[in-house]
Amino acid sequence: MDTEPPVVEWVAPSPGLAVSGRVNLRIKAEDTPGVRRAFVLVEVNGSALFAVDATSTDGIYWDATLDTSSLPNREVTLQAIAENENRLQSTAALEVKVNNPDLEKPIVEWLDPVDGQNVAGRVTLRVRALDNQSVGEVRIYVGGTLWRTLTPPFDPPEWDTLEVADGPVVLKAIAIDDAGNRSDPAEIQVNVRNQGVPPALSILNPAEGEAVGVQFQVRASVTKQGTPFSWIPQNGNNLWARVYDYRGSLVQEVPLLVNGAQPANNADSVVEASFDLGNVPADLYRLVVEGFVEVNGTTFRLYQERLVSVEVSSNLPPALVIYAPRQGTVLAANTLHIVGDVTDDSGRVHAVEVRMIAGTCAAPGQENYLLRYEAAPYGLFHMEVPLDGHPDIRDGFYCLRVVAIDADNLTLRNIQEFDVDVRRGKAPVANISVSTSSVPVKPGDSATWTVKFLGFPPPDPAPDPAPEPAPEPAPADYVLLLRKDGQIVESYRGQDRLVSVSRPFSEGDVGVWDVLVVFEQDRVQGAAQGGSVAVVAPTGP
Repeated sequence: MDTEPPVVEWVAPSPGLAVSGRVNLRIKAEDTPGVRRAFVLVEVNGSALFAVDATSTDGIYWDATLDTSSLPNREVTLQAIAENENRLQSTAALEVKVNNPDLEKPIVEWLDPVDGQNVAGRVTLRVRALDNQSVGEVRIYVGGTLWRTLTPPFDPPEWDTLEVADGPVVLKAIAIDDAGNRSDPAEIQVNVRNQGVPPALSILNPAEGEAVGVQFQVRASVTKQGTPFSWIPQNGNNLWARVYDYRGSLVQEVPLLVNGAQPANNADSVVEASFDLGNVPADLYRLVVEGFVEVNGTTFRLYQERLVSVEVSSNLPPALVIYAPRQGTVLAANTLHIVGDVTDDSGRVHAVEVRMIAGTCAAPGQENYLLRYEAAPYGLFHMEVPLDGHPDIRDGFYCLRVVAIDADNLTLRNIQEFDVDVRRGKAPVANISVSTSSVPVKPGDSATWTVKFLGFPPPDPAPDPAPEPAPEPAPADYVLLLRKDGQIVESYRGQDRLVSVSRPFSEGDVGVWDVLVVFEQDRVQGAAQGGSVAVVAPTGP
């Protein structure tokens, strides 16, 4: 059986090359008896964005094409991954710099205030600027004079309208991206009316960026600023809460009320509303609270907004449980065995990613190695991850990170981390035996597998004089997998020195059955497989 992973290396492009547009990729992957699959994983900031499948005409050189137009202009890591017939994988990383020409100008628009609005006192100015790459700055002009230059993260500034005389004032915003492209100016005219100050509106909850479900509550406060005011109802209600999607389309609106009644004129109030967004995708949404009041005969718009992250119950991160290894496991062999269970409410999982990070999970280092990227696993799974392939994991302490990636939203991830100690040496061993009720084995017969955990093998060569008999090995913490044609059918977990499992076979069980066990003795991981049983279909009358 082939126990060595493929050897994979990059042929093109060259390391550090600046790339743009469509880029031809070539990797070289060799293995005996052969490489069954190769692909390239595209990463930014250590997060996998997407994979590009490669094709080959000779089974050695694999080609793919990467469209960089959707990638940001920055350093990008390309992980070449090759997999042999036994599903052993090797990786090779390549750093390139995406440098597409940015010819697209940004877009800027006013959110608050709006054109024709009356303003007084201190007013928060809110604009939205968008660009295909990134916005470098937004310039705000008041009455034709540059008033403020905003830089990321573009916190909305407060404008004191007492700095200008009452009357119409033009506000202008211009966005400039990192390439120097300037947006068309966004201009509005507001009317400064400082004979009275409107009440202050604040959103109490949810907080900015808070994760909420499709059903959530909004609370806001209205606080009088010394000047009497009266509400100007819009569509029968004084104050509205509205949710918009990323396109700016209205998703839902509900009135904000005080114990079921409208907020009162000339009074402080705390108002509430409940949303039920129904069947919407998980995403960032803009929550807006808005109303109009009259102060000394002048109409003022009250406005507040914030972003909320809607997490849809039908699209939660995958559920991921790792049975082996565990916290503090010692890895003495050249192969890491991972046994886990991954599921999702959608019935699909995009991938499971395995990384080793030098140091500990509490204090990780800079060395971050991608060891495995398994597409579309589901349910119980077992991975054999070589530690002496590409990359070669040296002895030392590492944080083992196993990541389950959602199929519908790649940003939804379940991360499990364990501190492990790579310390090559003797690994514990086990013996697997099998007995069957008859030979050949047919539906209606049964088989029993017995696994005996033997502890650590004696030193080689044996010392002279021979040592005293070794004490009985410690009980093993085990995960036993019963497989049919290489697919996991049943699993058993426990702690013992000896374990037996039986299986009666039915007509649907024709195939080759065996046992794989991953275990720990004295915190050191071991693994064994064997006990093959061929269940054959009955012949004859």
